[in-house]
Amino acid sequence: MYVWICAPYFFLEFFERDLSDFVIVTSLYIDTDHPLDTDVLDVENELCSEGYIKSIYGNQYFDKKNQKIWEEQINNLNLSFQVFPANSDILTQFSFVSTANSSTYGRGHCFFVSEKLDLIIYPHGDNTGYGCFGITNKENKKALEFLVAAQNNGFSSYILSNEEIIRLEERQNASA
Repeated sequence: MYVWICAPYFFLEFFERDLSDFVIVTSLYIDTDHPLDTDVLDVENELCSEGYIKSIYGNQYFDKKNQKIWEEQINNLNLSFQVFPANSDILTQFSFVSTANSSTYGRGHCFFVSEKLDLIIYPHGDNTGYGCFGITNKENKKALEFLVAAQNNGFSSYILSNEEIIRLEERQNASA
């Protein structure tokens, strides 16, 4: 499994030739009772109007009086996935919204999946970038190329090695 930190536009530029090979698998939803800052809100409103993201009214949707029911409702939303073909515009929008640093967003999950590249990529909702792993759980050449390119462009790249997360450069130095 590979994990890296990078900007959305670096991700989009690196995978530019492969973007049509991705699908978006998402359970993202927004709680319209807790709106975000304007920039994110504009993008997520567009994604909602096109049916890519669910919109709920949290105060009406959730039974907050009963903890067990509330947790079940959250789990149902988080596990209610939709699959859409990807293109650069949709990937850009999902990248922007999914990596937004907001305590009221980041509900549900979002994955960019390419069977052709044997990759699952997931944007982090805390402005840290993306994580990645091979679908077949083997070392993935494209993911490693991306990690090296990110590192060479000033981003911090990390890899899971022997159940420990280490900086990619430490792994490279150890194998040199």
